[in-house]
Amino acid sequence: MENKSDTDRTFCLVSGYHQCSFPPIIAYSNGLRHRFAIVLDTYRRSKVDMFFDIELFLHIVPRLCETIGFDSAEIVMPDNGIRFHIFEDYAQHFSERGEVDWEPPEQIELIQKKQLVGFVETEYWTLHGGPSPYHDSYTFSFYTAEDRSEEFRKICELESANLGAQIAGYYKEEQLKEPYQSRAARIWKWFKRSLSSNHLC
Repeated sequence: MENKSDTDRTFCLVSGYHQCSFPPIIAYSNGLRHRFAIVLDTYRRSKVDMFFDIELFLHIVPRLCETIGFDSAEIVMPDNGIRFHIFEDYAQHFSERGEVDWEPPEQIELIQKKQLVGFVETEYWTLHGGPSPYHDSYTFSFYTAEDRSEEFRKICELESANLGAQIAGYYKEEQLKEPYQSRAARIWKWFKRSLSSNHLC
């Protein structure tokens, strides 16, 4: 479903997995197999280059994390190894920098009672285009134990209205997938299953 709007402060929502997306092993192995994604558009008429809307990010992503619930968090930045444990520190870090230096975290781990209860992974479609609706976006994929798409969608609708942003589309895709496996790995897995079914191993 797509919406039309005059504003260019837009993002899309996706429940499930697109054709090229697979659950991260860390999420899958911890039972976090449902995906909900926020596809943050980087185009702005007033900007020359792709733009990371850090204000929109900070209004939506922490709210969804709070909804999942956690005792502690690991907000991991790409490349430089910097980690934050609260979103306020992440926000403070970038408040002292120009917008050309703003960047999203690579991943966020949400821990409750020493268990991983939520995992957020950034998909950098800004680096290689990608299919619609992901093209040139920063996509934030939330992995949870239960399907929380409708709950998350309502929060996104509320926050977008408060910020004058527009949800440009809501998509429902394949709901459950296994982590990516190479062709060789898939053949080996099939072979082992065949041997087991024939009681040869």
